[in-house]
Amino acid sequence: MKKFINFVAILICTTTFAQPKLSPLEQEGTNFFKEGNNTNAIASFEKALVQSPNSLYSINALTTLYHNVNEEQKAYDMADKGIKLSGNAANFVYAKARAATFLNNAKDALSIIENYSVKNKADYMLLFVKGNAYNQLNDKQQALSAYTQSITNNPEFFNSYFERAKVFADLQRYPQALKDYDKCALLDKENADVYNSLGIVFYKMGNLDDALINYNKCIALEPRQSFALANRGVLYRDKNLIDKAVSDFDASIAINPKNDAAYFESAILYDKAKNYQKASTMINKAVELKNNMSVYYGEQSKIYNAIDKYDDALIAANKALSLDPQNPDGYLFKSAAYYNKENFNEAVKVATEGIANLPNYYLLYSMRAAYYRALKNNTLADADEAKAKQLASK
Repeated sequence: MKKFINFVAILICTTTFAQPKLSPLEQEGTNFFKEGNNTNAIASFEKALVQSPNSLYSINALTTLYHNVNEEQKAYDMADKGIKLSGNAANFVYAKARAATFLNNAKDALSIIENYSVKNKADYMLLFVKGNAYNQLNDKQQALSAYTQSITNNPEFFNSYFERAKVFADLQRYPQALKDYDKCALLDKENADVYNSLGIVFYKMGNLDDALINYNKCIALEPRQSFALANRGVLYRDKNLIDKAVSDFDASIAINPKNDAAYFESAILYDKAKNYQKASTMINKAVELKNNMSVYYGEQSKIYNAIDKYDDALIAANKALSLDPQNPDGYLFKSAAYYNKENFNEAVKVATEGIANLPNYYLLYSMRAAYYRALKNNTLADADEAKAKQLASK
């Protein structure tokens, strides 16, 4: 979940908890906040809270400041304190529920919102967090409903359009996603992430020209946008503009060395170019950075097969399948590793397991045909080749 704008009422000077006269430390913290200096603002408000432990102004400020610096547990605890002192004020309920989603506790976020006063359940920010929680639980329809209610209650609220667009895209409802992203662009013309997201949707629709236009807009607004550079690199790779793709992947990684997706996509490029040593370096780094992506292990298994590391290929394929039993690469490259080790019976067994899970995936039949040929079972090999041709022609 990406943080875009601080939409809790911390333009602190206008918050509902603003006091007639701020203490010197609170004024100092407010000034630091206005300068964008979160670290010093936090220090000032923490000192202010020691002097006045029940100051709702300082508590409100800290809930958002902790969120700004990714200290979500502190934001959660501070918001909880604010709820108790204020009698369930909307600011603090919202801040606590938001922190719960960033702590990956969607059910807690929903519980916080549901336990809040009925009259305020229509608050557009609470509905936005509710949508985030349902999305985190992969309940896309409930997420759409919450975001839509949030937009109905505040038609100018950028974040609900942005998150609803992502859900539409996940559901492959691309025209609706584009409509919401276009609204985001109207609300915030300088938001680079909107154009990156538009590029992603156009890319998924197969419209590479419009995808490129939007990636370029994003990068023009924010030249160090690592994810947009990686996405444009994928597009260039698909267009076989290899030098441009390499340049974008390298730039993406240089800007953000923890961008696992850039390493993964770069690995695919080098794999296709048969530069397996470079591909291996890239995919291993992607796995190191993010070890719960089945597709990464599938690609790793493929590359290990290419460089004759068959035992490592088996380990990677097993990991891919443990994370996602429907990952075709897991079956393809696990069976290939057994074939390369001349264990043809085991290769057939793995391919057969894959076909049981993915009965319409033609490559598994094609691969199993090769394994049957190695076992000199030409009748079964011929049947699999015919099946592979039939499925491939659809």
